[in-house]
Amino acid sequence: MKRRLFEKYLWGTALTFAALAGLCACGPASGGEVEKYAEQNYGANEYNGIVELGSKNALQHYFKDKEYGFEYYVTSSVNDVVIDGSKFGETESKASNFNEAYYTYILGQVQGELDTLASQYGVTFLSGLSTDAQLNYNYHLAEIYYSGDDTTTASEVSEKVNKLFSQYDTRTYWEEKEIAVYDKFNEWLGSYSYKYDKWMTPSDMDDTHFIEIIAMWNSKATYLRKEEKLLKDTGLSAEDIQTTAGSEPLTDSSPVTYYYFEADGQEYFLADVLVSSGPRIDWYTNYEK
Repeated sequence: MKRRLFEKYLWGTALTFAALAGLCACGPASGGEVEKYAEQNYGANEYNGIVELGSKNALQHYFKDKEYGFEYYVTSSVNDVVIDGSKFGETESKASNFNEAYYTYILGQVQGELDTLASQYGVTFLSGLSTDAQLNYNYHLAEIYYSGDDTTTASEVSEKVNKLFSQYDTRTYWEEKEIAVYDKFNEWLGSYSYKYDKWMTPSDMDDTHFIEIIAMWNSKATYLRKEEKLLKDTGLSAEDIQTTAGSEPLTDSSPVTYYYFEADGQEYFLADVLVSSGPRIDWYTNYEK
């Protein structure tokens, strides 16, 4: 959960900079620009027309997916950029319901097989459209809940569910999604990773996340090992740590995981705690990015 909350923080910061960089006195994107955007992001399509949304500053373009035939839209709108009550300009942005439309279509194709698996394994499935799901289709393709004590089939049933969805996702649009599994107490047991095509425990997923960060910093870096330390042995204090919403404050005896890697002939570490670095909040590391 800590990594997801921090990713949302980074995403919000990125959006702010993108908005400031894109200031203009402009109108909605042209039909040709929106068609190009839809094809690049969502795949081959047929253009089905345009609707004005209240004003000429918001136009909704409709498309039909060529592979499966469902319809979706892309909206291009112009909004004021206001900071401290002052207008600094305008920015054009695009939004779409493709993700929901794509998910809804494929869910309809696999629903019967999901029901069969639920009966076979004695579990309950929640789709990413369910209001009872812990995370929606932007994160989870499905959630699996056990009602009994035996959860030994978690990796097996989640793999089968993953295969149901992946057989339709020929454009690998869902690479970052997961099939999450919970016990009867709603405790997260792990997830089947769509991207890596394997079952991962929460610990496995944390390890993978930090190894991916290392690779993002330096594509030639080599992951070496991980070690557990107590916060008091890291050189940090509890006051140095940035606690995210929903996380318990750390103490000197809290565990901290160090991920060691080699880059450019030197050994470095990345620790799984957040610290202030000037105006930024980032993972604790001795690597200069």
